Amino acid sequence: MIKQSHIIERMDDKSILLDITYVEKNKKLPVVVFCHGYKGYKDWGSWNLMAETLANNELFVLKFNLSHNGGTIENPIDFPDLEAFGENNFSKELQDLDDVLTWITDKFNKYSSIINQDNLCLVGHSRGGGIVTIKASEDRRVAKLITLAGVSDFKARFPQGEQLAYWKQEGVAYIENSRTKQQMPHYYQFYEDFVANEERLTISRAAKELDIPHLIVHGTKDETVTFLEAERLHEWSKQSELLAIEDANHTFGASHPWDSNQLPEDLKIATEEIINFVQQKEIIKATNNDVDELLTVTQACAKHMIENGIYQWNELYPSKEAFENDVDLHQLWVIKDGKRVIGSIVITEVEDEEYHDIEWLTESGNTVYIHRLSIHPSYQGQGLAQRLMSFAESYAKQKKYNSVRLDAFSQNKRNNTFYQKRGYQQLGDIYFPKQSEHPFHCYELVF
Repeated sequence: MIKQSHIIERMDDKSILLDITYVEKNKKLPVVVFCHGYKGYKDWGSWNLMAETLANNELFVLKFNLSHNGGTIENPIDFPDLEAFGENNFSKELQDLDDVLTWITDKFNKYSSIINQDNLCLVGHSRGGGIVTIKASEDRRVAKLITLAGVSDFKARFPQGEQLAYWKQEGVAYIENSRTKQQMPHYYQFYEDFVANEERLTISRAAKELDIPHLIVHGTKDETVTFLEAERLHEWSKQSELLAIEDANHTFGASHPWDSNQLPEDLKIATEEIINFVQQKEIIKATNNDVDELLTVTQACAKHMIENGIYQWNELYPSKEAFENDVDLHQLWVIKDGKRVIGSIVITEVEDEEYHDIEWLTESGNTVYIHRLSIHPSYQGQGLAQRLMSFAESYAKQKKYNSVRLDAFSQNKRNNTFYQKRGYQQLGDIYFPKQSEHPFHCYELVF
């Protein structure tokens, strides 16, 4: 693995410190540019470990410090330059990001021969999520966008009334850094810059203008940026997917310093989703041409489960007839690695007879059901099942359904935990005698 640091020297502004992480391959690598959030920096917590994980999965990762985040080139962590922090504003952060993109996409850059500039993805955390959303809406160099616990509104975060008047009168307001205990200044110019550039800095406008794939990752227990903001972004951004990580907080379980060599579980889920999203494993509606290849996937899954003592699928299920019927009803979706089918999911309005006696959380008639979720064993552990479920849930929300329902084999503990982690509530049991004598637990996720 190659890790290198660079400094972008600028004639009329502060320099930008960045680092790159990648593993050399015999092909050009997709580019991930990571933008930190408020009172943040590129080396906070487990961001470096996240970058290493991405690099190990054939991504070229660039992280940078915003020029006015309070750090310096010599000391980028402990905020020695509070004057610069006070002079920061959203316009400067957007200019920083623009200069970083110009640097990495320059044809004379030393990395130009190993990166795929046509697959450049911006990733922003918290306030950085707002910055990358605005930038992605106005810059054609950006092919994809990912927001991690991203904000949906800058204006709402400014004080109002007497507090705003006092800030204007004093010219400065202070906020304590909980880690360093420094009193960090915000000069009133921060608000003046926003007012002068409010149209550009309105995140809802930017999100509505996005015409690129957008992955929204957010914890349901985010104590800093509520999950409602993720739902707003998802509503505005036409090509967005929303991944809700159940019970995850604002930093996805990370803290500073992070001494473990393992990602926190919630950030691991987010990182796996980033990998799949950037690597372009495509989810498309299946055709009859996909059925035979899909059967090899489900047969491999059945064999894998049996080897692990889970007798859920067999030679009778899933069947070719079931998949052909799914295709005819336009309810079967497959995920592909290039041209190879590697997984599937059925999203249907049809309620199977076995479900009729279950006491569901919502009235039947405006819900979707998930069936035959599969990922080939050689692709498992990469977050692809998470992505298929995020796709299905986003599909249901966009179509204005009230909930998603499914069943999980009671003896498959991993699958049950998977759905519970996504916020599904366990209800009654049903039986499929041709598959197993053991029950299947029914679950529902209500929007």
